[in-house]
Amino acid sequence: MATAVISQIQRGTITMTGSYYDTTISAVDLTKTIVRFSSKANGAVSVYDMAIYWQLTSSTDLKFQRAGGTGTITVSYEVISFSSGVTTQIGSNGMGAASEQIAITSTNLTKSWIEISWGRSSNIMDQSCFIRAQFNSATQIQLDSLSAVGTTCNYVVVQYDNCSVQAVAISNGNAQTFTQSITSSSTSKTMLICSGEVHATQTINQTMIYQTYLTNATTVTFTKYGSAGNGFDFNLFAITFTDNNTVDHYTQSFVTGDTSNNLTVTSRALATTMHQQCWGTEWMMGGTNDSTDAGWHAEYCNFESVMTSATNITLSRISTGYTSVITIQVINFPGTAPTNKKRQTLFFLN
Repeated sequence: MATAVISQIQRGTITMTGSYYDTTISAVDLTKTIVRFSSKANGAVSVYDMAIYWQLTSSTDLKFQRAGGTGTITVSYEVISFSSGVTTQIGSNGMGAASEQIAITSTNLTKSWIEISWGRSSNIMDQSCFIRAQFNSATQIQLDSLSAVGTTCNYVVVQYDNCSVQAVAISNGNAQTFTQSITSSSTSKTMLICSGEVHATQTINQTMIYQTYLTNATTVTFTKYGSAGNGFDFNLFAITFTDNNTVDHYTQSFVTGDTSNNLTVTSRALATTMHQQCWGTEWMMGGTNDSTDAGWHAEYCNFESVMTSATNITLSRISTGYTSVITIQVINFPGTAPTNKKRQTLFFLN
C-alpha cells in the first residue's frame, strides 16, 4: 500500500454576496482531493443564507453555493490534494426521496469513509437539511433524511490506504450530552467524521447543533445546547491512521464579547497539515450556543477558522452576544512510511 503523500494544499478566503461563488484553483486530481471549509456571517442572516455547500465542478473550479443570496458570508477553505495513498470518488445527488442509494466504484470498507456537504434549492431550512451518509456495501452508499426533497447533497467517498475505519450507527434521543463507545484507538492518530438526520419535524435552532469530540481512546462525546428537540440518528466514522500521521484535538471557548480568538496548536508544517471543525452536522460550522433564544443565530455560532501559521489557528465570528465552544481537529500528513525496526542476527561462518 502506498504511503499518503500530500502534493499540495491550497488555502483561500472568499466573500459571498450572492447565491454562489466560483473560485479558480490550481489544477487538482479529482480522484485524490478533499476539501475543508468554514464560514461566518458578516451580520445577522437567515439560516438558509448561511447553509453553504461546496462542489469541485472541475479540476480548477471550486464552487460554494447556498439556498439564499442575502447577506455577506466569509468562507475560508483548504483544498488538499494527494499524490499517492488516497483515492476519492466525488459525486452530487439531487435528493428526490428521503432515502437515496447511490452506486460507487468498489471501495475497501475497512479503510473508507464518506464526507458530505449539502444545501437547499429554496429558502426553506428545516429537518430536510440534515443528511446521514453510510455504506450499504463496498459498491453502494446511502443518504438518509427525514424529508430531503429539494436538497442537493455532494459526497466524497475517501479510501485511505494506511488507516483503520470504524463505522458506528448511533440512535440518540434529545440528550444534551451523550457518549458513544468505540474500539480502543490512539487519540493522537484518530480523526472523526460524522453526519446525522433528525428524527422528526422541527425548526432549525441551537438544539440541533451537535459537536463531537474524542474524549479518550474509547469514547466519543456528543454535545449540544439544551435537551429539547427530536433527536438524531448519526453515522460516525472513527478513522485511525496507521502511518506517521498525527491528529491533535482542541477546544476553544468564546465568552460574551469575543469576536476572535487565537488557538495555539502543536507546531505542524502548513504544507502537510489540514484542520477541521468537528461536528455531527456538516454545514453548521460553529460552536455550542448557550442562548436560551429558540432561534438559530449564525452570527454567534458560525466560525471562520484559518490556520495562519504552523502553531496558530484564528477563529472568528461576527457577533458577541453569547458564549460558544468550538472543537477543532488538526491532521498532519508527513508523507513518510512508519518505521519498522527489525532485529537482525548475523552469523559468520569460518
